Amino acid sequence: MLRDRIDYSTYRAGIAEKLLCSVVGSAIGILIGYTFYEHVIAATICAIAVSVYANQQYIKLRTESAKKQLILQFRDMLESLTSSISAGSNIRNAFLAAQADMKSRYGDESYIVHELKTINRGLMSNENLEQLLADFGKRSGLADIKSFAGVFGTCFRLGGNINDVINMTCRVICDKIEISQEIMTLVSAKKAEQYTMLVMPILFVLLLKGLGPGITDMTSLSGRIASTIALALFATAHCVSRKILRIAL
Repeated sequence: MLRDRIDYSTYRAGIAEKLLCSVVGSAIGILIGYTFYEHVIAATICAIAVSVYANQQYIKLRTESAKKQLILQFRDMLESLTSSISAGSNIRNAFLAAQADMKSRYGDESYIVHELKTINRGLMSNENLEQLLADFGKRSGLADIKSFAGVFGTCFRLGGNINDVINMTCRVICDKIEISQEIMTLVSAKKAEQYTMLVMPILFVLLLKGLGPGITDMTSLSGRIASTIALALFATAHCVSRKILRIAL
């Protein structure tokens, strides 16, 4: 079951998820540490560092995934609201109809249905619609939903054209999603290269070691210093490439 008030900016991983990330991260860290240092302590340190990093990246991935799902569902909710309001429904009935529509489209456990349930329960309890939408926008962490909540609240309070506001927001979100999809298509090849580069240093060092014991020297002081510098440069390059290829919502 989805929680009553979801904070989409943070993801709380379960014990099984944390354990799996830790195991996978530790295994990768041990491989990196022993490949570049051939030392148990170094391998242990790398295992801990990669395990922590793997958990952080997993949480970021799940958070971004939830926001992507939410914005797509929110766009469809706006289209449903537009149809209902254009047909003459009032705001309350429009949100009830949107809940039924989104439930049939995405299922009862989807993010948008959960949020519509919260809004409709609040309306039945005579809660302020502007505050309900503002709370949704704040928890979503998405600028488009925050903007819609603010403009919708102003129009609803002052008697503006709600239908025009919903249509405008829907067009903006649709254009933004379309542009994001085009950018993702353009950078998909670069992301594939990025993932390939993650394993290339390890494979290269293992290949050198396979050529003979005298090719590489990972146990001397100079060898470990060189390995540390190489790994630091590689980690920096990886972080920079992630920021460059990251598509913000």
